[in-house]
This record gives sequence, C-alpha cells and structure tokens, in this order.
Amino acid sequence: MIWGLDPPRTHEKITVKTDSFCASFFIFFRLSARKEKTMNYINAKEIGSRIRSLRMEKGLTQQKLADTIGVTLSTVGRIESGIKMGSIDLIADIAIYFGVSLDYLILGKR
Repeated sequence: MIWGLDPPRTHEKITVKTDSFCASFFIFFRLSARKEKTMNYINAKEIGSRIRSLRMEKGLTQQKLADTIGVTLSTVGRIESGIKMGSIDLIADIAIYFGVSLDYLILGKR
C-alpha cells in the first residue's frame, strides 16, 4: 500500500502532492506478466518431500536427523509432512548436511 492508496491494477499514474512540490510516480503492475512468466513459489510440502527423500537415501531416521541438526523429532516430522516450513537458517543447515543447494530444497532445481 502506498500513501493509503490501493495498488493500481494496470498502468496508472499516481500524483502525490506535498507542501513544496508535486511528485508524479508511475507504478506499473502488470498482472498479465504473471501469466507470461513462470512464478516460483515456496511449497512446504515439496520441500518436506525432498528432505524426506534425502534422509531416506542416507538411511537416516527422523530422530537421527533431528539430533544432527539440533531440532526435535516432531519438528522434523512436521517439516517433512509440510505442516511446518522451518526457518531459512534451518533449511540451509539441512542443505549443507545433505550436500545439496538451497535451490534444490526450496525450488527443486539441481
């Protein structure tokens, strides 16, 4: 929200008047661009699924992973099931432990 105005849905010119000057701002919101580009969103279930498959590939239990990264068993279970996301620091620690990139854990890109 800018100066109490709702964001424009198309190309609009917004003029903001102050005591000393009149400033014009062009704000471009291209809703059609969302259709043209592929938008990547964070999906907790997919992240959890990737973590689960990495853990299983290494033959680890959830408890062993939890002990290694310093969280509780229930936290690992909730992350793997997609109920909880986990902080970026925790996700980074998991990525380092498994030797994968954050891009892979978050977006699925190897």
